Amino acid sequence: LGAMLNDAGRAEDALAILHEALACARNIVARDPPNLIYQDNLAATLSNMCASLVALERNSDALPLTREMVARYEQMIANGSTEVRTQAGLAMGLSTLAATLSAVGKHDEALATARRAVAVQQTASGRDLADLKMRDDFGYMHFRLASICLSAGRFAEAVTEYRTAVAVMDEILAKDAGNPQLVRKGERAQWQAELGLALAKTGAHAEAREELATAIAAIDSAVKQGLPESIHKQTREKAEDALAKLAVQ
Repeated sequence: LGAMLNDAGRAEDALAILHEALACARNIVARDPPNLIYQDNLAATLSNMCASLVALERNSDALPLTREMVARYEQMIANGSTEVRTQAGLAMGLSTLAATLSAVGKHDEALATARRAVAVQQTASGRDLADLKMRDDFGYMHFRLASICLSAGRFAEAVTEYRTAVAVMDEILAKDAGNPQLVRKGERAQWQAELGLALAKTGAHAEAREELATAIAAIDSAVKQGLPESIHKQTREKAEDALAKLAVQ
């Protein structure tokens, strides 16, 4: 229920439920520590709790819980779990930790953690190449790494990671071409817009203009096909503003 409330944008309501769920999950694990199912449930509850806190911009509160989530997944692997989903859980936990670290200004640790997340997810994806959700997460982790690079002022590295994220999304769209995929198309357009903004930071203005214009057109196309306009409205406005500034340079 907490995860569903998070998805619905009701982080405050989710947090109230997750506090109780987390206490229950801790008690269950305490009674049977080696049980990997109980450990997995606890890690998932921690993940949902962190999502609520981050949505409420309580990053300092989320940080210790995110570290614990990562530690739980690491412990499951150390205890013998060989499941792909445990590796994938560790990768997403690391990526969430990296974003939280970046939000509180710990950029060096955030970069190292985000790179580790990508490496772990690459291994997990390699074990299940047919799983589009795994590839989705892999692309998102590259996008997250790119955003952290951008925040740390590492613009060239950000460009490389944004390009990788877009390439992964293109691969997914090609494999699942039979579906409308409006959410993925909108997400790809967002990532391309961020690529354009990063290119502008490196001084590659002509290339930045091209990426930004293409991203804006892609967002408009997805909206015409039924994607709610509000989802990427802020991204579109940011891209338009950057494009206008680049036009006079």
